Amino acid sequence: MQDPWTLYWQSGCLDSCVATKSSEDAVAIDVFWRGFANNLEPGSRVLDLATGNGTVLAALLNSNAALKATGVDKAGIDPLRFLSEPGVLAEVDFRGDVDICAMPFGDGEFDAVTSQFGIEYASLQTAVPEAGRVLRRGGKLQLLMHHADGEIVKPARVRRREMDALLKDGGVLETLKAYVAGQLSEAALDAAGRAHLASDAGRSSQISGQIFKGVNSVINSINKGDQRAGTELCRVMLLRLGADRDRLRQLEDAALTHSQFDDIVEQFKTQRVNAVVANTLCANEGTDDEFIVGWQYCGEKD
Repeated sequence: MQDPWTLYWQSGCLDSCVATKSSEDAVAIDVFWRGFANNLEPGSRVLDLATGNGTVLAALLNSNAALKATGVDKAGIDPLRFLSEPGVLAEVDFRGDVDICAMPFGDGEFDAVTSQFGIEYASLQTAVPEAGRVLRRGGKLQLLMHHADGEIVKPARVRRREMDALLKDGGVLETLKAYVAGQLSEAALDAAGRAHLASDAGRSSQISGQIFKGVNSVINSINKGDQRAGTELCRVMLLRLGADRDRLRQLEDAALTHSQFDDIVEQFKTQRVNAVVANTLCANEGTDDEFIVGWQYCGEKD
């Protein structure tokens, strides 16, 4: 199977992780990056780790257009090709297939290093030293990382369980695959759909609803004698839902507990990067609707 993140970024998405509780997470994240950008000198060299399609760099450049930006990602990214409107990202040096645990940059090459929901997906025993290595003395580092109890991670667990149910043996999509291959009847497919609707796995319009629409399209194609169209749609549905589930599994695995976050803070100290801010980033802070977006870390290298 193709790398799930490569598939995701090449679909043209800019963001990968948003909370479902409120749009206020986007406001908190925007303030987080705008403040960082405004504290950088014009012409500062910025490296964004696990950049995806450049959401962090877009935020930084919209606040400080004079930055010299580089974005790296282990996935096969190419934002200037796959984004319909690159905007401020047009001059960014994007590099795909780059492991942030072994980067092709010299020591102290960058004035600032950033990452949003990215560095924690890598092996932190090697990614943290690499981030510190490429940062110059006096350089600034700012990270936003998944929080195990945050409002991005919690709904992701629910969505992943729904996807697991759709993809399991005997589930809707495996039954659809057998139906397309002529191994099971339409009645068997209908029974699998009814079983899913009767289960406690979760049934959202965004996931199950879209899959059921796709199943109906496959059935219509087969009944019209267009086997090729039905087979291809089934293949794409399996590929994309499987990739989305894998991304959510990785997100859950990457989410940090308090002790894991504290370990990262200590690791950066060994790289002479000292924390200025190291705590939770919250949206709607100070209100009854306050919720956790992620862990925020802001540091400076001695």
